[in-house]
Amino acid sequence: MSGIRVKLKVEAIKKIKIIVSALFFCLIMQSVIYAATVTGKVTDKQTAQAISDCKVKVMSPTGKTLVSVQTSASGEYNISGTFGGLILLSLEKSGYKSQTRSKVLSGKTALVENFQLEKAPVNNTPVIKSLLPTNRKRLIAGDSLTINVTASDADSDKLYYCYYLDSKIIQSWTTAASYIYKTSSKDEGRHTVKVEVKDNRGGIASKSAEVYVYFYAPKM
Repeated sequence: MSGIRVKLKVEAIKKIKIIVSALFFCLIMQSVIYAATVTGKVTDKQTAQAISDCKVKVMSPTGKTLVSVQTSASGEYNISGTFGGLILLSLEKSGYKSQTRSKVLSGKTALVENFQLEKAPVNNTPVIKSLLPTNRKRLIAGDSLTINVTASDADSDKLYYCYYLDSKIIQSWTTAASYIYKTSSKDEGRHTVKVEVKDNRGGIASKSAEVYVYFYAPKM
């Protein structure tokens, strides 16, 4: 057992040395400033067509934006400046997957970096088919208000639900497609029940319904 422990300690020390060396390298690289020009063209990977208005950024290793430009109508960009020895080139365009590359500068550098971007998968917004705020829309204070939601997602994404009574959240995001709210005398009057349904990729939908809470049973 002692031999195994010694071996594990040696391996751990080696890993620490590698990490420290990498950090030291980054510090050395960033302590020196280089003049650099970065040019290139951005195209669609499937069609080879130029992509205009694509945001091209030069960033530090920590993710701080140093320079940001937009590609031209022909998909070309041109960036000039003084940067540390290690930079990140990041591309962002709505409807496309973002892309990032790391580059090491040395001396006066002229880089030519062409990019091919892939289209991002289209996310379908969830669809709320029904919102049933109870088996009846009139309740007496003290009754339980049962909210049932039927929703679907064309992408089969996992769905999350948030429940509101008027503008107040009565149940924050949950995977449960139903919620029971216990009414009280303070809830007397007309109310709007709302549910928001979202997927895990930013799509969100909402639906509302009205209920009325009576302090006493209404006369029929």
